[in-house]
Amino acid sequence: MSRANQWPIRRPRRMGLFAWALALAALFSLAYVSLYTMPVALYFLWRFRFHPQWGLACPAGVLTINDKGEWGLSMGESFLRLSLARAWQGMGWVTLRFTEAGTGCAGPELTVWRAGTPAPAWRRLCVLAAGGTVAAAHRGAA
Repeated sequence: MSRANQWPIRRPRRMGLFAWALALAALFSLAYVSLYTMPVALYFLWRFRFHPQWGLACPAGVLTINDKGEWGLSMGESFLRLSLARAWQGMGWVTLRFTEAGTGCAGPELTVWRAGTPAPAWRRLCVLAAGGTVAAAHRGAA
Protein backbone atom coordinates (compact mmCIF):
# COMPACT_ATOMS: atom_id res chain seq x y z
CA MET A 1 0.00 0.00 0.00
CA SER A 2 1.37 3.38 -0.91
CA ARG A 3 2.23 5.93 1.75
CA ALA A 4 -0.38 8.32 0.32
CA ASN A 5 -3.13 5.90 1.38
CA GLN A 6 -2.17 5.81 5.07
CA TRP A 7 -2.77 8.48 7.70
CA PRO A 8 -1.63 8.52 11.33
CA ILE A 9 -4.39 8.81 13.93
CA ARG A 10 -3.60 10.10 17.39
CA ARG A 11 -4.90 12.61 19.85
CA PRO A 12 -2.60 15.55 20.51
CA ARG A 13 -0.84 15.02 23.84
CA ARG A 14 -1.84 18.48 25.01
CA MET A 15 -5.49 17.38 25.07
CA GLY A 16 -4.69 14.61 27.56
CA LEU A 17 -2.74 17.05 29.69
CA PHE A 18 -5.64 19.49 29.55
CA ALA A 19 -8.09 16.79 30.66
CA TRP A 20 -5.83 15.84 33.57
CA ALA A 21 -5.37 19.46 34.61
CA LEU A 22 -9.14 19.86 34.63
CA ALA A 23 -9.53 16.67 36.67
CA LEU A 24 -6.94 17.83 39.21
CA ALA A 25 -8.70 21.17 39.54
CA ALA A 26 -11.93 19.30 40.25
CA LEU A 27 -10.08 17.12 42.77
CA PHE A 28 -8.81 20.14 44.68
CA SER A 29 -12.29 21.65 44.63
CA LEU A 30 -13.68 18.46 46.16
CA ALA A 31 -10.89 18.44 48.73
CA TYR A 32 -11.86 21.94 49.73
CA VAL A 33 -15.40 20.74 50.45
CA SER A 34 -14.44 17.48 52.15
CA LEU A 35 -11.18 15.59 52.58
CA TYR A 36 -13.09 12.30 52.56
CA THR A 37 -13.71 12.60 48.82
CA MET A 38 -10.00 12.71 47.96
CA PRO A 39 -9.30 8.94 48.09
CA VAL A 40 -12.28 8.20 45.87
CA ALA A 41 -11.33 10.91 43.39
CA LEU A 42 -7.69 9.76 43.34
CA TYR A 43 -8.85 6.21 42.69
CA PHE A 44 -10.85 7.31 39.65
CA LEU A 45 -7.96 9.39 38.33
CA TRP A 46 -5.68 6.37 38.66
CA ARG A 47 -8.20 4.10 36.88
CA PHE A 48 -8.60 6.48 33.94
CA ARG A 49 -4.92 7.15 33.27
CA PHE A 50 -4.93 4.78 30.23
CA HIS A 51 -8.48 5.51 29.05
CA PRO A 52 -8.59 5.82 25.23
CA GLN A 53 -10.24 9.25 25.33
CA TRP A 54 -9.12 10.83 28.60
CA GLY A 55 -5.89 9.08 29.52
CA LEU A 56 -2.41 10.47 29.23
CA ALA A 57 -1.26 7.56 27.08
CA CYS A 58 -3.81 7.45 24.28
CA PRO A 59 -3.67 4.69 21.65
CA ALA A 60 -2.32 5.54 18.22
CA GLY A 61 -3.39 3.97 14.96
CA VAL A 62 -3.25 4.16 11.20
CA LEU A 63 -6.20 4.90 8.94
CA THR A 64 -5.88 3.19 5.56
CA ILE A 65 -7.80 2.86 2.32
CA ASN A 66 -7.12 0.17 -0.25
CA ASP A 67 -7.45 0.27 -4.04
CA LYS A 68 -11.10 -0.86 -3.84
CA GLY A 69 -12.01 2.15 -1.70
CA GLU A 70 -12.44 0.17 1.54
CA TRP A 71 -11.43 2.07 4.67
CA GLY A 72 -9.75 0.42 7.62
CA LEU A 73 -8.37 1.37 11.01
CA SER A 74 -5.52 -0.57 12.57
CA MET A 75 -4.71 0.06 16.21
CA GLY A 76 -2.08 -2.28 17.54
CA GLU A 77 -3.20 -5.85 16.86
CA SER A 78 -6.79 -5.03 15.88
CA PHE A 79 -8.10 -4.06 12.44
CA LEU A 80 -11.54 -2.58 11.90
CA ARG A 81 -13.20 -2.34 8.48
CA LEU A 82 -15.05 0.94 8.04
CA SER A 83 -17.18 2.87 5.59
CA LEU A 84 -17.19 6.66 5.47
CA ALA A 85 -20.45 8.24 6.62
CA ARG A 86 -19.54 11.94 6.85
CA ALA A 87 -16.55 14.26 6.69
CA TRP A 88 -15.83 17.77 7.97
CA GLN A 89 -12.85 19.60 6.61
CA GLY A 90 -11.07 22.50 8.24
CA MET A 91 -7.92 24.32 7.24
CA GLY A 92 -5.64 22.10 9.32
CA TRP A 93 -7.68 18.96 9.95
CA VAL A 94 -10.24 16.55 8.52
CA THR A 95 -12.75 14.88 10.82
CA LEU A 96 -14.23 11.66 9.49
CA ARG A 97 -17.25 9.81 10.89
CA PHE A 98 -17.34 6.12 10.03
CA THR A 99 -19.72 3.21 10.35
CA GLU A 100 -18.59 -0.38 10.70
CA ALA A 101 -18.55 -1.93 7.22
CA GLY A 102 -20.19 -5.26 8.06
CA THR A 103 -22.84 -4.20 10.53
CA GLY A 104 -23.59 -0.57 9.72
CA CYS A 105 -23.29 0.28 13.42
CA ALA A 106 -21.83 3.60 14.42
CA GLY A 107 -18.07 3.52 14.22
CA PRO A 108 -15.34 5.90 15.34
CA GLU A 109 -15.11 9.59 14.62
CA LEU A 110 -11.49 10.38 13.78
CA THR A 111 -9.55 13.58 13.22
CA VAL A 112 -6.50 13.62 10.96
CA TRP A 113 -4.25 16.63 11.51
CA ARG A 114 -2.46 18.25 8.60
CA ALA A 115 0.70 18.87 10.61
CA GLY A 116 1.30 15.15 11.15
CA THR A 117 0.66 14.13 7.54
CA PRO A 118 2.89 14.40 4.44
CA ALA A 119 1.57 16.77 1.74
CA PRO A 120 0.67 14.10 -0.89
CA ALA A 121 -1.18 12.03 1.73
CA TRP A 122 -3.03 15.12 2.97
CA ARG A 123 -4.20 16.06 -0.54
CA ARG A 124 -5.31 12.47 -1.21
CA LEU A 125 -7.27 12.37 2.06
CA CYS A 126 -9.08 15.63 1.23
CA VAL A 127 -10.07 14.30 -2.20
CA LEU A 128 -11.21 10.95 -0.76
CA ALA A 129 -13.18 12.63 2.03
CA ALA A 130 -15.00 14.91 -0.41
CA GLY A 131 -15.72 12.04 -2.80
CA GLY A 132 -16.69 9.66 0.00
CA THR A 133 -19.31 11.96 1.47
CA VAL A 134 -20.88 12.46 -1.96
CA ALA A 135 -20.99 8.69 -2.45
CA ALA A 136 -22.50 8.20 1.02
CA ALA A 137 -25.19 10.79 0.23
CA HIS A 138 -26.06 8.97 -2.98
CA ARG A 139 -26.27 5.63 -1.14
CA GLY A 140 -28.54 7.20 1.48
CA ALA A 141 -30.85 8.70 -1.17
CA ALA A 142 -31.20 5.41 -3.04
